[in-house]
Amino acid sequence: MRKFKIKSHGYTVIAPQEIISQLFTNELNIMAGKITYVINWFNFKEGIAYYDNNGERYIVSEIDHVNKTVKLV
Repeated sequence: MRKFKIKSHGYTVIAPQEIISQLFTNELNIMAGKITYVINWFNFKEGIAYYDNNGERYIVSEIDHVNKTVKLV
């Protein structure tokens, strides 16, 4: 599975395209002033589940709070 990157709420997120697309849409909504959600990546730990807008479950496989990177699988 190919991985993509995006900056989201101060973190670089490396994940499948589906999540990256949703995070990109969320960032556009924030810039447009639309009501949206904020992801507090600093609260995440390895092994924690992240659920996308469709209820699909992804696991945080790596997280580095110093360098602010997150990998989802």
